Amino acid sequence: MRLIFKYNFRTSAEELNTTYTFKNSKEIITGHEQHRRISILKSARRCRNREELIRGRAILTFQNKLQLREELRTRWCRR
Repeated sequence: MRLIFKYNFRTSAEELNTTYTFKNSKEIITGHEQHRRISILKSARRCRNREELIRGRAILTFQNKLQLREELRTRWCRR
């Protein structure tokens, strides 16, 4: 699956200290983790390689990618 991002990424201290909860998920992550996952997905778009999604112990599942993309569309998208 190819992910296409056309978003402006804004980073502020308030956003990084915000806690996000994905819909249909019990997972709670902080803004730092959110932006880290965004960078992982952006790099995955460039390389289109599933192994490249792994950064350290971080593995984004397909469901997480869908949820994160939905989060990006609502929070960061500026057209």
